[in-house]
Amino acid sequence: MPNIGDIRRGKEVGFVSTTKFVWAACVGCGKERWVVLLHGQPKYKQCPSCARQGKRQGDKNPSWKGGQIVHDGYVFIQKPSHPNAQWLGYVKRARLVLEQKLGRYLLPGMIPHHINSIRDDDRPENLIEMLAYEHSLLHGRIAWEVHNDKLAMLAKEGNHATS
Repeated sequence: MPNIGDIRRGKEVGFVSTTKFVWAACVGCGKERWVVLLHGQPKYKQCPSCARQGKRQGDKNPSWKGGQIVHDGYVFIQKPSHPNAQWLGYVKRARLVLEQKLGRYLLPGMIPHHINSIRDDDRPENLIEMLAYEHSLLHGRIAWEVHNDKLAMLAKEGNHATS
């Protein structure tokens, strides 16, 4: 059995590569194994099983962006303890802001509505609580009005579009 710090070529220890390897212990569990030697140091400090155990989740992950993501124009905040948390514990920031403004969680069937229709404008004065079905009706009516306005504009210009 090699000693910690022993250095060998890959072919000497069962690898195809002729790269140098060092016998090193995992910082997580202490398991000893051959690790690629890079600039005089082991390339990996942890064994593969310790690296997969979530020790690099959340703010420990180098790709961490503060628990905030944007999807489909909406800003989501990671709050796994929230009763309305969705996938991976994320909640729309608009919901959190409106709940803070109201001093309570939104009631079942209620959703935040952006008055100015800008999805990432989550200022308290731009948010109101609406029933989900009223919200669908509102946006359906707005879409229909925009469609009719476009048709009227085309008719004025002399284009005779019917759809």
